[in-house]
Amino acid sequence: MDFLIRLIANAVDIEQWQTIFEGLEQGEYGALFQERMAYFGKDIELKIDNIYDNIEFEEFFVEEWSLEDNTFEVHFEFGGNSIEFVDQFKNLLRSCPCQSIKFSEFQ
Repeated sequence: MDFLIRLIANAVDIEQWQTIFEGLEQGEYGALFQERMAYFGKDIELKIDNIYDNIEFEEFFVEEWSLEDNTFEVHFEFGGNSIEFVDQFKNLLRSCPCQSIKFSEFQ
């Protein structure tokens, strides 16, 4: 399952988003992903714990990403067919501070 996000980041958070997406592109998920996302606060960290503890984990990574000004376009790829995991992952990203975030199926 693939999807594309368009995330307009707050200027103060651009560097952190870059670190997160670069790590996911290199297959760094799990504890490293959680540590990087903790930048956005305890609530985000707890949501990640909940996802990892209560939903069958699906491998995911960033296929590619780009940044123009403060807008990220990120192609996510998920292994398996866990719609619940993908939905929770999208909800996690929606909970992070940003100016806007949109999801679409990758074409």
